[in-house]
Amino acid sequence: NDEGIISELPPGESEEFTIALSAGANALPKRYPVSFDFQYEMPDGDTEVSQTYTTPIEVIESEGGGLPVGLIVGAVIVIGVLGVFGW
Repeated sequence: NDEGIISELPPGESEEFTIALSAGANALPKRYPVSFDFQYEMPDGDTEVSQTYTTPIEVIESEGGGLPVGLIVGAVIVIGVLGVFGW
């Protein structure tokens, strides 16, 4: 699932959520950029989309000896901006 849903976020507040990502078996162990944006509703009912944000995530090798792990450990995204947009 590539969505995280926060039903309501008051102005100035923040929320954290985790989205599980995966890497292919041939992915090199290194940092990769992940881009994301937010869709939010304004007080007048209009729906807006934020600018696109990019954050690095790390693909690590498996403990079994050399092959890249199939899962990226995870990405925690702090959403402080949504509270500002809602205000």
